[in-house]
Amino acid sequence: MLVLRRDKEKTTNEKIIQSALKQFDFHKITKTDTSLMRKDLIITGKNRMVYLKQIWDSFRESELVITDRLHGLIFAFITGTPVVAFDNSTHKIKNSYFDWLFRFENVQYIDNNAEIDELVEKIKIVRTAGASYEYNDDFGSEYKEIINYLRS
Repeated sequence: MLVLRRDKEKTTNEKIIQSALKQFDFHKITKTDTSLMRKDLIITGKNRMVYLKQIWDSFRESELVITDRLHGLIFAFITGTPVVAFDNSTHKIKNSYFDWLFRFENVQYIDNNAEIDELVEKIKIVRTAGASYEYNDDFGSEYKEIINYLRS
């Protein structure tokens, strides 16, 4: 799954990504965004978890995520999906990776100036690493104490 920016924060070279992916036998490569900005869609407090779980399911069902979006990195991590993350112009990806995700082998950061061979190597690393933990979308039970505190 490719989760790449299409705005002014984009600094990723998609030609390098496409060239690297040709060296692997992926069944299907989808290109998406984490944004649900559609004129016909109204997200409310009542239905947001439905849409969020749909997005997480698409990440969880993917063999690999390549992203330059912070939400792409976070959603891949939450779902245990191997991810290679490029930085964007705000450096949110780089900072998030080096602040708290660097120790997970299935999460790899790659510099935007990297060559195809380096990207291929990062893909190999995350694919063999496996999930960092077992995915559980029942966040309510895991964070019940925090939720109750915030509601009080």
